[in-house]
Amino acid sequence: MNATRHPGIIVILVAGLLPGVATRGETNRYLLDIPAYDWHYGCFGTASGILMGYWDRNGFPNMYTGPTANGIAPLTNSGTNSGIRSLWATQAAFDGRSATNYGHVDDYWITYESEDADPWHTRGCEHPPDCVGDFIGLNQNRWTNLNSECNGNRDGWAFNYFDTSGARRVNFTPGPEAGLPARDVQSGLRAYAQYRGYTADSFSQLVDIWTDTPPGQGFTFQDVVREIEAGYPLLLMLQDHIYCRTSGYNPDVHALVVCGYRVTDDGLQQVRVRTGWTTDTNAYDLKSWAEEKWYSWFGSWPRGAIGFHPRPQVSSVSRSGATIIISWAGPQARLYDAVADAVITLHWYVVEGSSSLSEPSFKAISPAVSALTLTLTNLADNISFLRVRHLESVNMPDTNLRHAVENAITDKYGPVDTLFDLDLEGLFHLQARQTNIVRLDGLEYAVNLTNLDLEGNLVTQLDALVLNCGWSGLGYGDRVCLSNNPLNDFARTNQIPYLTNHGVRVYW
Repeated sequence: MNATRHPGIIVILVAGLLPGVATRGETNRYLLDIPAYDWHYGCFGTASGILMGYWDRNGFPNMYTGPTANGIAPLTNSGTNSGIRSLWATQAAFDGRSATNYGHVDDYWITYESEDADPWHTRGCEHPPDCVGDFIGLNQNRWTNLNSECNGNRDGWAFNYFDTSGARRVNFTPGPEAGLPARDVQSGLRAYAQYRGYTADSFSQLVDIWTDTPPGQGFTFQDVVREIEAGYPLLLMLQDHIYCRTSGYNPDVHALVVCGYRVTDDGLQQVRVRTGWTTDTNAYDLKSWAEEKWYSWFGSWPRGAIGFHPRPQVSSVSRSGATIIISWAGPQARLYDAVADAVITLHWYVVEGSSSLSEPSFKAISPAVSALTLTLTNLADNISFLRVRHLESVNMPDTNLRHAVENAITDKYGPVDTLFDLDLEGLFHLQARQTNIVRLDGLEYAVNLTNLDLEGNLVTQLDALVLNCGWSGLGYGDRVCLSNNPLNDFARTNQIPYLTNHGVRVYW
C-alpha cells in the first residue's frame, strides 16, 4: 500500500532576493478549443496533430512554430491553414521548408497501406526527427514483432505498446527487441514535447470494454471523466479483433481524440470524440462506452487509451527594483458544461516562497491565477527562493463531506466552487459527526490532517485515508474517529490495521 505523490510544482527558482454524492441527472461536458484536422498520412498522425495543436493553443506555444497562421496552431487545416499538417508530417518545399530539406513524407511515405521499404533507403540517409509523426513511429517500416503482435509500420499506421494485463503503463519506452530506434505512440508524444522544449508525462492502458482486457482491469469511463475534468484530452485507439494482417503487418486500427463525456438521465455513458476526418469545428461524434463496434468500417472496436500531460515550466523571470515578473508555460484548458451553459477554467497556479530549499518551508505568497504570468512586489525580506505551483483540483463527490470541508478551510485559493490540493493542505482538524457522509474521496489531499472525527456517518471503506497515509499524511499520533459507521470487512481487517501500523489512533 505504499504510495507517493508529487504536487504540481513546476520549478524551483533561486531568485536571489535581497533583505454527499449528487443524484443522477444529465451531464454533458467537453473541452473547448479542440482543433478539427482532416486526415493526412495516417490517423495516429492526424489525431496526435490535433492533440499537439490543442496544447499549442492552450499554454504551450512552442508545440508548433511554423509559418501557418502566424505560428499558432489553427483550429482547422483547410484552405490557407493546410500547412499545419507539418506538425505531424513535415515535407520538403512545404510550410516554409526548403525544397532540399527532406522531411517525414519524403522519407517514409509511399502510398496508403504500403508495406514496402521506406524511400529514405534509396538515398541512404533519413532526416533527424522534427515532427510528431517522426517521434511516434508513424509510417516507418523498420520494426519486427512489436509487442509480440505485428511488424510495422505500414504506411498510414503507428503502434502502441499496451500492457496486455490491463495495467496502466506510465512514461513507458519500448525496449530494443523489435528494432532501433525504439518508438511507439505514448513514448513518441513525450519525446516530441521534449524536442519542443517541454517535459510531459504519458500513459497507455487497454480500455475495460476491449474483449481481451482481463476482468476488473483496464481504463474505465470514470477514468475518461477524470481526464476531461482535469483538462486533458486523450487519444483512443480503435482496432479489429486481430493483432496482425496475414502479411504480418499492423492490423486495421483508427485513432480518435476524446475531448468530452456525457451521461444521460437514464445512465447511458458516452464519450465525445473528434474523428480526424473533418475540418468542421462543430462536428463531434458521441459514442457509447460499451463493447461494441463504433463505426461500420474496419478497425473500429475501442481497444486502448493514450494519455498525455504536458508539465508546466517557468519560461522567464525578470526583476526591476522590488518587482518580479514570472512567466511560465502550462495547461490552460477550459471545460464547457452544456447543461449549465457555463465555461469552467480548469488550471490555476500560485507562486510559493521560502527562505530555504526545504520542502515544508514553501508557502503560497500570491493569489491563485489562471494566467501564465504573475507580478510580485515588495516580497518579505526572508524570501530567497520562489517556485510556481500548479494547483490540482480535488474530486469530492460526497456533498456532505464537501460542505464540512469547505466550512473548515480557512485559506481558500482559486474560485470558490473548486477545491484544490492546496486548500486541503491547510486542513488540520475536521469534525463532521452524524452528517450522512458516505464517501471520503478527496480527503487523501488533506495531508496535514491530525484530527478527523466522523462519528455516526455512513462510511463503509477508507481508501482515501489509506492513500492519505501513503502520501506521508496521517501518521504517528494522529487521531481518526469512525465510531458508529457501517465499515465493511475489508476496512476493518485491512485498512484500519494499515493505518494503525503507521501510528494512527483509530477509534471504531
